[in-house]
Amino acid sequence: MQKIKIEKLPEAVKDKVISKEEAAKIIWEDIYTRPHQYGLSYFSEDQKSDLLLGIHKKFENLFDKFVPGSVPFKSYLIGFIAKYKAHFLRLQAINCLEKKCISTYLIANEEVESQKYSVEAEYESDFPETEQNRTLTDITEQKGLTQEEKNKKIADLTTLVLLMKACKDIDDDSIKSVSSFTGVDKSLLYNKIEELKSSMERKSELYQLRIKRRNNSYFFHRKYLQAMISPIYKENGRQSLRERYEKQTKKWHKYNTNLSVHSNTPSNEEIARVLGIKPRMVSFYINHVRKDKIRDRIKNMMKKEDESGENTEAGKKEEKEFIDEES
Repeated sequence: MQKIKIEKLPEAVKDKVISKEEAAKIIWEDIYTRPHQYGLSYFSEDQKSDLLLGIHKKFENLFDKFVPGSVPFKSYLIGFIAKYKAHFLRLQAINCLEKKCISTYLIANEEVESQKYSVEAEYESDFPETEQNRTLTDITEQKGLTQEEKNKKIADLTTLVLLMKACKDIDDDSIKSVSSFTGVDKSLLYNKIEELKSSMERKSELYQLRIKRRNNSYFFHRKYLQAMISPIYKENGRQSLRERYEKQTKKWHKYNTNLSVHSNTPSNEEIARVLGIKPRMVSFYINHVRKDKIRDRIKNMMKKEDESGENTEAGKKEEKEFIDEES
């Protein structure tokens, strides 16, 4: 059968020479093989395919809506394609903005998360290489000790508590540094850390789920924000966009708050169980280190240890003042 020209398709469908389905296939083929006639010459193959896949079902309806004698059918078809081409490009621009927003956020968030729990081995060069044969009981037991020995145990126990608290993000170098400073064997520290991680599996899953929900809310928060400021949306549609934007913004803030409350770290009770101390002691050491003054004092005490592992006069004075305050 001789191929029917585009201009003759409405007449052919009306006379039942061909069906609407066959006419739609002819339109599809003509658009795909002659894109320059429909304003699609700069479209890539993928773009042409996506556009046609999105509108090919509407081709059959053209013959019901077209009024013979009003305009040439080819002109009517070109106008129809131009309308949906603008809609198609609009959606592509929005999707591009969405991907850019979420990609930028995820990259920035990944950098923040990677730096959040980074542990600097500040004292690695100052730590004396002690024999790695101490147990956790040696550190937690404080009966019958001098104040100097108590002070060293406070520093050791504080270091161990912080190591266990950061068990999900700690690296091998930091574990080696803690082992060198406290005298606790590295294998024992590794075992305790793995024990904590195992007890946190369900907690970690829930934390990752919260992160996923937070990221999803942020994605739509940015999506609706970009849509509201975009000139392509009509004024009567902005109210609906604003409602969606405010809803997703509230969700985003809610999930951020949940993440700040439910951190991906072991509980004080779990740390206390592993170290063999009371939970209130774990809270005490963590809260104490959060105070800048106390943290700096502990740093100075560590730095003032000489290579032999004994405190200098300045270190002893610092320790005495620290113990007096703690008493």
